[in-house]
Amino acid sequence: IQQFIPLQGWLLNDANGHRLDADGKPPRAGSQPTRSDGGWQYGEHSAWIQLPYKNRQCWLALHFHLDTLLGQQEKMLLDQLADNLRDATQDDYVPGDFLAHRIRQIQLAEDQLQRLRRFIDDGLSNMADGVIVCNTSGEVLLANARAGWYLAGQDDARLQNLSLLAILRNLRLSGNVSWKPLLHKALLKGERVITQAEHENGRDLMVQISPLNLEGGGGLVINLSDIRLLKASEKKRDAMLSFLSHDLRAPLSSTLAQIELSRKLRNVDEAHVALRNIEKLTRKTLHLADQFLHLSRARSSEDLPMIDIDFNAIVHNAIDQLWLTAKENRITIERQLREEEIWMRGEPDLLERAIVNLLSNAIKFSDAGSTVRIDVFTRGLPAKRQIHCCVIDQGQGIAEDQLPHLFALFRRSRHDNSAGKDGAGLGLAFVDAVARRHKGHVEVDSTPGKGSRFTLIIPITQSS
Repeated sequence: IQQFIPLQGWLLNDANGHRLDADGKPPRAGSQPTRSDGGWQYGEHSAWIQLPYKNRQCWLALHFHLDTLLGQQEKMLLDQLADNLRDATQDDYVPGDFLAHRIRQIQLAEDQLQRLRRFIDDGLSNMADGVIVCNTSGEVLLANARAGWYLAGQDDARLQNLSLLAILRNLRLSGNVSWKPLLHKALLKGERVITQAEHENGRDLMVQISPLNLEGGGGLVINLSDIRLLKASEKKRDAMLSFLSHDLRAPLSSTLAQIELSRKLRNVDEAHVALRNIEKLTRKTLHLADQFLHLSRARSSEDLPMIDIDFNAIVHNAIDQLWLTAKENRITIERQLREEEIWMRGEPDLLERAIVNLLSNAIKFSDAGSTVRIDVFTRGLPAKRQIHCCVIDQGQGIAEDQLPHLFALFRRSRHDNSAGKDGAGLGLAFVDAVARRHKGHVEVDSTPGKGSRFTLIIPITQSS
């Protein structure tokens, strides 16, 4: 209790006010109440309650620090303390009334058992994992709400008295292994079993089966843990390893091959061509590494230094970066900024790179002589205004089946099979991450053969 309610001291008096025990700096003399109403009585920086102790009624007093504030939760802790002390010390034995005393003891024991069962039930119900207890016959004796949710899709699903094998039938083990050898190992060999399973609705679970040894028999305890986030993390790790081993390794390998070939060249013109190829491959590798680092920063959990910025200025900077690229590809960039200034709080570097990614994608997948347009405006009520930054191209568009996965990490998009237009699947994932860091999102509307429209939507937040 002192970890949550700092005390200066406490004391225990008998009904006549004589001190039986004390510790620290107890409450001042004369502050003891004259009679009890059954609960705590609060005085000036003190609290008193009457409790049975060694077959007589006594007063327990607590002395709080001067700055202690007792709210509802703190008072609930004190009530629980009083209940625990009553359970431990209650004894109403009256000489000559043995039968009444025994009946009273049984009533107290039953009451304590009921409270213990409620305590266990509440504890199991609030667990994040699903828990199932069954006997050696496979009959479910106990199951909490989370187990019902994992196995039946609803918290109030009743699993008690069902067959364990019947409720595990909907869980498919990794490698399509049968449940029989695992249950045999836990029940008959007394060994703990840990495995992974997938529910028929797609939920990934870790299943732990432990033997339960009790007097008069045994059983099993099955623990179910949701590992969906862990599996998603594993998929991201595998995708990252694939990126490192392929997308970064391929241009580096090509660079080494060009260096080896250049050693045998004797013609100056051929050497210049080889150097240009090496430069191109090196820049590609550096670009991939930069994209990966920026994506990691956008997705990290660290706080970003948000500052007041003019979103229109960010758009101008992004267009300036790609002016030469657009000119080389004979692409015209048209800008339409419908408001003179749009002030917001954000991280300028991330926002600028997100717009650069959208524009560079539009340029990459547009035909020579076409136009890429960027349109910036705001919508919504003053308290809920949003910035809409639309990048519209006249390219070949995106197939409908690609749209749901367009912003997934390392997902190849659009016409990645087109010559010279391959990507690592980082650009749009970065745009999505930046939008989320600014509490926004990205929308896409595309028609094959007519072009695409990507809209970066960011809520406007002002400095407090």
